[in-house]
Amino acid sequence: MPSTAASKGPQWNKGIVEAGVYKNPSLGVELSPAPGLKFEAPELKGNPGTVPLLVTINALGKSRLFSGGEVMSLYSDALSYYPENRRSTGDYVRRVMFANKQEGWTPEERDSDYQMGGVTFARMNFRREGRY
Repeated sequence: MPSTAASKGPQWNKGIVEAGVYKNPSLGVELSPAPGLKFEAPELKGNPGTVPLLVTINALGKSRLFSGGEVMSLYSDALSYYPENRRSTGDYVRRVMFANKQEGWTPEERDSDYQMGGVTFARMNFRREGRY
């Protein structure tokens, strides 16, 4: 059996939005947006066997004058492509914080991690120029 990076990682697809619900069997996720938000098209970013391999989807609300609209985002990264000592939720949140700080966003206090179906989810809010 050949040993390739692609065979060691997940075989994801971008999923679909059906009747307003995001469904992605390759991630084991079905997600409804918060009231007033509507999903954009899901995306698969990267190439299998490489870092990063991301599945992303955003749900957007109406834009408001002098403030950004509401946004809900989900993205899942293939941690199997990272070194074993860099695969924790905490390590991943630190990478997100670093990237967002580079773009001028200030992290707010971190929410707790949540367990759902054996998967750890983390939430982190960021602020820039009065927008969250």
